[in-house]
Amino acid sequence: MFRYLVCIVSSLLWLVPLEACLWDYDTLKAERRGIPGALELMTGKFVRHSPEYYEWRIQDRLEKLNKDPDSLPLLDDLGVAYDKLGQHERALDIARRAEALDPDRYETVANLGTFLIHAGQLQEGLAYIRRAIEINPDAHFGREIVQQHLVEYVLLVRKLSTTEGTLPMQVQLERAFREVVDPGLEDLQYYSLSHRPVGLGPRGFAAYATLPLEGAEEAFLTQEEALTGVLGMMRFGNYRSPILLEALGDLLVAQGDLRLAARAYLRAADEVESEEAKAAFRELAEGSLRRQTLHMGTHRNLSLAQVNSFLNTEQAKAESWFARLREQELSWIAAGEDVDQLFQEKYAKEPAALASPSGWATSMAAFLHVLFIGLILFAIAFGILSLLRAIGKGLNRLKT
Repeated sequence: MFRYLVCIVSSLLWLVPLEACLWDYDTLKAERRGIPGALELMTGKFVRHSPEYYEWRIQDRLEKLNKDPDSLPLLDDLGVAYDKLGQHERALDIARRAEALDPDRYETVANLGTFLIHAGQLQEGLAYIRRAIEINPDAHFGREIVQQHLVEYVLLVRKLSTTEGTLPMQVQLERAFREVVDPGLEDLQYYSLSHRPVGLGPRGFAAYATLPLEGAEEAFLTQEEALTGVLGMMRFGNYRSPILLEALGDLLVAQGDLRLAARAYLRAADEVESEEAKAAFRELAEGSLRRQTLHMGTHRNLSLAQVNSFLNTEQAKAESWFARLREQELSWIAAGEDVDQLFQEKYAKEPAALASPSGWATSMAAFLHVLFIGLILFAIAFGILSLLRAIGKGLNRLKT
């Protein structure tokens, strides 16, 4: 538990926070839908609300609370709506009101801790987060455990980093180990986190979370647990966080999904302001594509520019899909409809997975390439058979 609290404190020190978990009307609905795929999460094509919805929710819940002022679910919804819109003090007022009604309820304690952290009241917020974990350690798919280890990884990078920049974390580790003159045993245990080439095992956060440390009987997490946890944090928190995107890229590299990993690193590059960090993330993306060919049956390498082009197309599709969702919410709001009910009916399932623009094209190209090779081999074989037949006929004539 102490390690977890350390992680929460440290996450607050980052310019790109690992957001804490919120509980409201949508949480269980979203969990029943499950976790979208990595590509959908990194591009934003998953069921989520618009800012205008949260403005509508505030008015809706205030009216309902006038009739039922002690409804804890309504207070949860109102508090989360205020927090989503950056109105943290109002969110805290609502959470305090809920706490007075039931001080030991998990949802209330978790929300109050999160609102306090977002409002900058760190120590008080940490006490509530600790209580929330004690009450329900397995909430939110148990992804708080993954969050804990991710923030500990961030702490390690901060400890070893010798520069002000903190992203990408793999790059900071590599720089740190280049400059360490007399590293301690503990530091040496993490040397491979930045020095293992692609294809030779986990690296970065994947190595930290899924490889046992010196003297440990087992790793913190399995590959599946780590990946599910990171995807869960993106689904319920900030899917645009470069820290989460880098961690996702590390995990995808570890399991061999190198094209998806390149996309995750490229998305991280889009979300940082530093040109140095952008370039470093692009180098990670390019490194994950080494020995990746354009399609089966060819030796043409898949370039970073091609993957970036594919990603831009996928991103545009995702944004177009969400724009339609937002317009739908706006139309329901304008018509005075029950937005919650209509939203759950219409978006009971996650949208169809994105189809990479390279999908049919590369498949067709692969088919044509294999067909072309096959025709050449057939022609060679036919020529050889014809030659042998001609030689046979010639020998028969000589005998006669």
